[in-house]
Amino acid sequence: MIILAMHRRGRNVRDKLATLPLEFGDTLLMMGTDQAIGDLRKSEDIILLDQPHVASKSRRDKIPIVVAVILGIVGTTTFTNFPIVASAIMGVAVLLVTRCINSEEAFSAVGWNIIFLIYGMLALGLAMQETGASTLLADNAVAAVSHLVSPEWQPYVMLAVMYLMCSFMTEVLSNNATAALLAPVSISIAATIGVDPRPFLIVTAIASSASFSTPIGYQTNTFVYGVGGYRFSDFLKFGLPLNLTYFSGSIFLIPMIWPFN
Repeated sequence: MIILAMHRRGRNVRDKLATLPLEFGDTLLMMGTDQAIGDLRKSEDIILLDQPHVASKSRRDKIPIVVAVILGIVGTTTFTNFPIVASAIMGVAVLLVTRCINSEEAFSAVGWNIIFLIYGMLALGLAMQETGASTLLADNAVAAVSHLVSPEWQPYVMLAVMYLMCSFMTEVLSNNATAALLAPVSISIAATIGVDPRPFLIVTAIASSASFSTPIGYQTNTFVYGVGGYRFSDFLKFGLPLNLTYFSGSIFLIPMIWPFN
């Protein structure tokens, strides 16, 4: 095995690796033969973060079927009124029948933790809607803006406020939880100021997915944060300009594509 680099306490080390003593918690980037990796995997002192190599049968002959199913789902949903849920279920059924995947692979591919999180946040959003919490929050936000902005500009300002609320929450929660939690608030805000709710729902979806400024805003951010040796400030440095770009583009384009009236 050859050690290419080491990550220790938030920084990457590449010098004097041959003589540097190892410490508990060090992360090593190594390269070696399959036999050496296999021997290392048996060790109780080192945990490999890669996935063990498992030989699999080639399924290249199934590629046309998979592509056809994807195009069928997208086309059916785009050009007809057929529900996307039904078309997706039918697409999965076709993949199972044609042996593109088996039932075990299909079951393991489902992100059950995400599904339970979404259902939990949907229940919380429904509770906010039924108890009037979302309406109360929307009324207070609209009342605060109405004192500072003229009526014709209120929808645009509230759209920006909604984006900022979603952007802040998605940096500390997941994008799915943020969207499920604030969607009822978006609808309540639109009803309070008497406009079409679609622009507010679109901005909720976009802002909830634009989590670039913290390493905990999305699972991928968290993964590369530790392994890549990044600092919290690195995400702010590169993520904040992206957030501002998304914010500016959304506030400008969404009312043009989905008008308030």
